Amino acid sequence: MKADSENRRSSPANPLFRIDPQGNLGNQMLQYMAALTIASHVPGLMVCGHDLPVWGLSTPVPPDYPPDAIQVGGRYLPAHQIARYMRRGALRALTVGVVSLRLEHLVPLDIGREVFRPPIGLAVDGYGPDCVVINIRAGEVLGDVHPDYGPIPLSFMSQVIESSQLHPVFIGQLGDDPYSLAIRRRYPNATFRPSQGALIDFEIIRRSSEIAIAVSTFSWLAAWLSSAHRIHMPVSGFYNPRQRPGIDLLAVDDDRYRFYDCEVAEWRATTADFDSLLAHREHAILTAAQIQARREQAKRRTAWSDLCRQAEFAWQCRQRWAHDRIR
Repeated sequence: MKADSENRRSSPANPLFRIDPQGNLGNQMLQYMAALTIASHVPGLMVCGHDLPVWGLSTPVPPDYPPDAIQVGGRYLPAHQIARYMRRGALRALTVGVVSLRLEHLVPLDIGREVFRPPIGLAVDGYGPDCVVINIRAGEVLGDVHPDYGPIPLSFMSQVIESSQLHPVFIGQLGDDPYSLAIRRRYPNATFRPSQGALIDFEIIRRSSEIAIAVSTFSWLAAWLSSAHRIHMPVSGFYNPRQRPGIDLLAVDDDRYRFYDCEVAEWRATTADFDSLLAHREHAILTAAQIQARREQAKRRTAWSDLCRQAEFAWQCRQRWAHDRIR
């Protein structure tokens, strides 16, 4: 799939799917996988606009790409509609800026591992079965940046360490901020690995045997693409379907995952929010049935808005088709 998408050339017969890159490395990887998933259902589809040099993936936008192509943004990706309209020839070019955080829009795991192969010669080792690697997302998210991207509470870390009985290794955005200092004080005997850059951090996590992830697309992808035997996932922030019903990254059918229940809580970087990170709490381990029930509830909550977005996209495509017929 990787070779097909990179070697394909634009022609009048090829429909075009242009990625409008959004956000950091994790977000853009998700965008690329969603494009590949759609491309797998549309013969001849050319994917362009992505630029992921760390994975050797880059396809520029063809010079003849129509400047008035339909654009899809926001949070909802009408993937089935896009594929159907492109197969029928009713949609010839589309620019997509959506970052779809849904399992259904990912490529199969084995293909994902092949697509995002680490560079040859990258000398990085993960941690073996005697350690649990805990990814820390701090930096800008410690401010009031996004209500669904808060830091993970120390109670989650403690429960992971106690239940696994493994040596904790903290990796990521560890600095001199109050959150990082609190982690160092709480776990003085742990190993700390401040960030060495996105790719190296990603590969250390990816190559480790047991992983606890942060609320982050980067963290989620590093764990998902790994061969870890256990992935500890806090059902917090945008991972929580009760908080963000339009997102579904709870891989309930993947037996590597253990899901820790967290309350619905928007992060505003207040004093109370920081105090909550340090508070003692017990996180229930959610069963597959409990996760599935929450996913179904979330699906019902978004059903009407999804239908509205599908109708809007259908109207856009019909208007464009009629315009092109006249022209």
